[in-house]
Amino acid sequence: MSGRSRRRSRRVLPVVVLLTAVLLVGAAVLPAASYSTGDVDRGAGVDVVNDQEASLSLDTAANVSVGTVDQLVVVTNGFESTATVSVSLTSASPANASLVVGGASVGDAYSTDLGPGASLTVDVDVPDDDSLDGSEIVFDAAAETGDIDATASGRRVPIEGTAT
Repeated sequence: MSGRSRRRSRRVLPVVVLLTAVLLVGAAVLPAASYSTGDVDRGAGVDVVNDQEASLSLDTAANVSVGTVDQLVVVTNGFESTATVSVSLTSASPANASLVVGGASVGDAYSTDLGPGASLTVDVDVPDDDSLDGSEIVFDAAAETGDIDATASGRRVPIEGTAT
């Protein structure tokens, strides 16, 4: 009997070796359970809101008039702490336009600290010049707290009317 067992084991051994080789080759050629690359959908939870509801809330004028001092923007600090708020005219604005705060001309930039929920009204003095009709006042606004910064760049307000 021991002779027959050896013969069977001699026939089984090549089959086991062959099956093992096939499995190894298959594992190397076919896709495995792990991947070197993949596509995974991810989302960020950032809400987009209009200017009036943002942390740096802006209520921007629909237009301003030639030869007048008109309200340009009301900036409100929507943060839960005091913020340094700034408004500045960009180089795309007429060179002789200036910002006005509290009735005083402040040039092309103004900055102040606002407490939570406090607002700042910024006006613009548009020169009495017919060539400005159809152009725009372009401004940037920013707010900085100790931890967070917010910026609204390139806000545009049309200039309408003719000089009087």
